[in-house]
Amino acid sequence: MNSPELDEVLRKIGRNVLMLQRIEAMLKHIIPRSKIVGDLNTLKKSQDKSVESISQQTMGNLVKRFVETICKENEPDDNCLNESTSPFYFRFQVEMSKESLNAKREALECIVSERNNLIHHMLSSFNQNSTESCIELSKKLDEQNELIKSEFDYLKNLIMSFTECSKIALQEFENEFITKSRNSSNNKNA
Repeated sequence: MNSPELDEVLRKIGRNVLMLQRIEAMLKHIIPRSKIVGDLNTLKKSQDKSVESISQQTMGNLVKRFVETICKENEPDDNCLNESTSPFYFRFQVEMSKESLNAKREALECIVSERNNLIHHMLSSFNQNSTESCIELSKKLDEQNELIKSEFDYLKNLIMSFTECSKIALQEFENEFITKSRNSSNNKNA
């Protein structure tokens, strides 16, 4: 039978690992869907390829891609609509100040560092037979959880916003398609 201290530290290890895995899953979900470009013949294949490519990335690469593709420094963007000549173009980005962008990059890089620390260092030096070691690791895991939780909450809220934006974009696309179809049909009948 495990000591209560060991049971508690094992629970906290599981909590942190699970939250880190969820962060990774959220990044793998939003990155390939943040920019969708193509026509009806190539869109699905291109999107599937993008999702597959991202699914193989490490946490460090995911963070780098997230910052490069989704986080964007505030700046005038007059050419936003001219970026693509494809029939369908969808882009989701979060504009932020240079300071906020740097802070977000650092926070996400810290998550990668904490993940690597947990998996490669914290557990290797942990003595599960020592109450003192259990208490010490438990404190470190609580501190780590605070860092992880803030970025987890940020990504969760971002994905909720992304989902809403996607629904609005799809509705607008459907409305435009229906309008064009009606106008095309009316022109043929005239």
